[in-house]
Amino acid sequence: MKKVLLLLAVAGVIGFASCSKDETPKDPTQNLQNQVVFDDTNFDITDGSMIYCGDNNVDLLFELDNGDYEVWFEMWVQNGNKLTTGTYVFSGKETPLNISDCDVWDEDSEKDFTGGTVNVVASGNIYTITINCTLSGGGTLIGKYSGSLNWFDESE
Repeated sequence: MKKVLLLLAVAGVIGFASCSKDETPKDPTQNLQNQVVFDDTNFDITDGSMIYCGDNNVDLLFELDNGDYEVWFEMWVQNGNKLTTGTYVFSGKETPLNISDCDVWDEDSEKDFTGGTVNVVASGNIYTITINCTLSGGGTLIGKYSGSLNWFDESE
């Protein structure tokens, strides 16, 4: 009986020692700075704009690699004509903190988004924006931008 207890104790110690600490998944945007990644390719964000369309609708537009591609989000703010701090969720709804439509395109093709989030941290005129979205047909678009955005009023 002592041998059985000893074997159980040794097995428990070995089992406990072999367990490794669960690692927290790495933020895929951690090493990006004013870049997006889709189709396994990094693209520099060379320009960013915020376009007020009226009725709490603010579009976010990023130009990639000096115009080779554009990424567009139709976003809905709680109140006002600029993006506010929050996590905007792709839902297709035209309600606060939602994204109702979004695309990435070049002169030859367009890809729609099927889900994801855009996290915005606004501090004065400086925005930190983290993108984590899925694309139609599979794949993802992730990105991070920090800086000012051009602002346009297209509400009238």
